[in-house]
Amino acid sequence: SRTGEPDLVVATSPQFFVGIAGAIISKWKRRPFVLEIRDLWPKSIVELGQLRPGPVLSALETLECWLYRSAAGVVVNTRTFRDHITARGVEPDRIELVYNGIDPKMFRPRPRSEALLAEHDLANHFTVAYVGTLGLAHGLMLLIDVAERLKGRAELRFVLIGDGADREKLEAEVARRGLDNVRMLGLQPREAMPHWIASIDLLLVMLRDLPVFETVIPSKIFEFLAQERPVVLAARGEIRRMMEEAGGALLIGPEDADQLVGAIEEVMDRPEEAAERARSGRRWVEEGFIRDDLARRMETFLERVLVEHQKD
Repeated sequence: SRTGEPDLVVATSPQFFVGIAGAIISKWKRRPFVLEIRDLWPKSIVELGQLRPGPVLSALETLECWLYRSAAGVVVNTRTFRDHITARGVEPDRIELVYNGIDPKMFRPRPRSEALLAEHDLANHFTVAYVGTLGLAHGLMLLIDVAERLKGRAELRFVLIGDGADREKLEAEVARRGLDNVRMLGLQPREAMPHWIASIDLLLVMLRDLPVFETVIPSKIFEFLAQERPVVLAARGEIRRMMEEAGGALLIGPEDADQLVGAIEEVMDRPEEAAERARSGRRWVEEGFIRDDLARRMETFLERVLVEHQKD
């Protein structure tokens, strides 16, 4: 059914053009516009090599600045995004930082599912998993290299859960190298993810070694930590600084096979230390990253934007 006239218009980017649509609708409806930024466009596509300097990039950067200026408020989920936007002339008091968070009823410590592991021939193995998009941002061919280097450890299995642009290439490489210690399971049901997280021995969060990814906070790390699971983080930037504060993950450099091999072996050989980091991570998430609390913060900001618009 149709709703009445909106009080304000909220648009989320990416995708970039959703933000443009939101700005246009807000002007048409004469309502305040709030832009939520979850990725920096066009910066991210430039640093991934998908767009080169030239007229198209210049036009996109002009649109980006126009979007920021058109917004009565901007919501970001990293401090680095906030700095990027203030550097483009947006007043800091128009920007609200609202991190991603978790549903504590879904993501909580729970027993491992032996049935789930047995179904995928993973029972009685030490499992190392990457969960998420199999795409350009993560440099997952490195994980295949590491699996090949560690194939002599018979108890070890690597698990990739997810889909994306690199899936076929990764599957072909696993087959070409004959790696029977790698399981590529594709997408799994959302409701099964807490059980997968609880059942995996070590979860990986990986980003490529590019400046754009220093601004990124992968939201899955909150879910892993909320379930008190051992995590290895291979990244620089804001998420690394957060994990240094939390003490919730074993930290290594991005795209470094030697460090990743060492981290996996350290967690396997020193499980008590990994468990202590996991407990620290869970406490940290519970103190500041519960979704209902963050939703109230977002609601308060939207109400403030609306009140200020009505004053005008």
